[in-house]
This record gives sequence, C-alpha cells and structure tokens, in this order.
Amino acid sequence: MLLPEGKEQAFVDAYCSHYQKLYTNGIDSDNLTGLINKRQFDRVQTLLEHEIAVNSKVVACHSNSISTDRQIMVTHLIVNPKVDSPVMSEEIFGPLLPIITYSTVEQAIAFITARPRPLALYLMSENESLQHKVSTQVHSGGMCINDCVFHLAVDDAPFGGIGESGKGAYHGKEGFLTFSHAKTVMKTDAKAHNVSQLLGPEDNEFKRAVLASLCA
Repeated sequence: MLLPEGKEQAFVDAYCSHYQKLYTNGIDSDNLTGLINKRQFDRVQTLLEHEIAVNSKVVACHSNSISTDRQIMVTHLIVNPKVDSPVMSEEIFGPLLPIITYSTVEQAIAFITARPRPLALYLMSENESLQHKVSTQVHSGGMCINDCVFHLAVDDAPFGGIGESGKGAYHGKEGFLTFSHAKTVMKTDAKAHNVSQLLGPEDNEFKRAVLASLCA
C-alpha cells in the first residue's frame, strides 16, 4: 500500500475498524480462513517476526490475532518497513500489508517503476487526471481504479502478468492463444526447393528478396 505522508494513522485506524466489523472475533471468526499448510504459515510468520525484531511499526487488525497451532492469523499492517527487508522483497501471499508513505505522486510512481512490474495495480482516487497519469505511466499486468481484484472476474478481458510478474494472459481469446501453439506447416513442390535458389551462383528473384529482408 502506497499512502500519502501524514495519513498513516488515519488509514490504520480505518482499516482496523472495518476489519473488526468483518471479523468480529479475530482468528475465531467463522468467516476467517487460515494459511493452507504449516510451511506457508511458518514462512509468513517469519516475515512478520523479522519486522517485529527490527522494531518496525506492526499493527494487528484484531487483538485476537494469531494461532500457530491452527495456522491462522489476522491481517497485520507494517508501516514503512525498510525497502530491502524480506517482506518488501519476497512475494507475501499471506495476511501482511506493508504500507509505504510518499510525499508526491511522482515519488510514488518512481517507487513502483523502480521495481519488478506488478501483476496488479490498484488506484484509489476520484481524480481523473491522476487516473490517466497512473494508468498510462505505470506498467502492470492489470489495473483497477477504486476497486481491487475484481478485474480477475471479467471473463472476456485478458488477465495476466507482465515482466517479472508473468507472461501471457488468459480468459477468452487471449487464454486460447496463450495456452495453445500455432504450428506453421509450409509445403513446397519437391522439384522446386526454395533453398536451391539461394545456393546457386546465378541471380534470381527469390535470392534478391531473401537478401533484401536480411539487410533491411
């Protein structure tokens, strides 16, 4: 999460308040799931414990926050971790949300573009000029404006990464092209191999065309 400087506490308070309405009993809420196995839980917990050990500001979104035995934890907000820390350099795939503050939009854009291209980009803004600026200047696999994740649900629009976040896209026509391979089959008369026209000393139209394409 990239957030304007000075809005950290307001964001943390609002996030935790809404979280507690959704998951009233923390890790004992019926609608809160855990990580898929112990290995993944241990991986995410190690990221969290590192931030606590280096005195980053870490806020659990509910006081009933973690159960190692059940491999479940509430979302933890991590405010301004070091940019080279493990939680900022590894894919999290768990309930940890780093928050990085910026002073100008240009600084935020520079922060994103200096790093591997993201699978998704979510912009929360009603400013149409800013919407245009971010959507045209920042590379990402997909983007939502004032929403998140739901571009995945648009089944006739391509979904996929770019650069380090993936290659190709799926859904509809794009999915068919990504997961299939068009095989070229070229058939030439057995008595008129094109390659023979390249090897002889004489000049011919085919040789000139091939040489022109190579020298273009």
